[in-house]
Amino acid sequence: MNREPAAENQHVAYMQRHVVPIYLHFVRGTEQHAALITSFVLEVRGQWFLVTAAHCINDVQTMMNKGWTLRRSRLIDTMGLGAKYSQPIPFDYLGAAPTAMFQDEKNDYGLLYVDDHDRRLLQANGIEPITEVAWDCNLVEPDGFFLIGIPGQLTTAAPDLACVTTVLLGVKALAVRPPCFDVTDAMRWYGEVLMPRGLRSLEGMSGGPIFAIKRVEGGALKYWLHGIQSAQSPRFPSEPYVAANLARPLARFLAVFMAGKHQDLVDRDSAQSTDG
Repeated sequence: MNREPAAENQHVAYMQRHVVPIYLHFVRGTEQHAALITSFVLEVRGQWFLVTAAHCINDVQTMMNKGWTLRRSRLIDTMGLGAKYSQPIPFDYLGAAPTAMFQDEKNDYGLLYVDDHDRRLLQANGIEPITEVAWDCNLVEPDGFFLIGIPGQLTTAAPDLACVTTVLLGVKALAVRPPCFDVTDAMRWYGEVLMPRGLRSLEGMSGGPIFAIKRVEGGALKYWLHGIQSAQSPRFPSEPYVAANLARPLARFLAVFMAGKHQDLVDRDSAQSTDG
């Protein structure tokens, strides 16, 4: 795995501490295919998760339904500020229970479990989770928003090599839903991306975190997790609009579930599995 020099930018590398792209290598007979998914690390009640867009997880399942076999997967934890090791972590993608959290595709929340072994390896290379302090803080009116991820236009995924470029993009909040997005009851947020010259698409950045930022007394910058990038306008980049799902409802749901307050859902699913 190679990392591009752009990731050495101090601001990008600092935020990259939270972001862990997932590399996937598929085979089907003599055919090979490689892919990358943007994800970030969320901590809820002491447990680490990789969060991405549910449609990314569904895309992997679609590949497997078409006869592709997932040969190997890796966590690319080498691009953050303070990273010590240049080799990505072998990762049991299927063993991490990749889950599309809700049936409504507009509630585009995808989740993977991080076990203690992978957590220790990620920590050793400087990866830090987004904790409750940053996903359930006392919200104030932010000065702005930014999105981080790995656009496919600047990324190469091959069976034996992945060249990954991370970008950090400013996003302007929109007060109303752009007409290019469907009406939905999902917990969505909309923004206009401040596109740098040359970048034509955000494909590949689905699942990337959107952070809110605020300059506080003394000039320091405070940031917190706001959303999870889900979709771009079909007329991008002439209409540089994105849709995202709010992050706090997902994290709060996980916190309540882990506290045992939704055990009835687990019991119901277990009973249906037994009956079926």
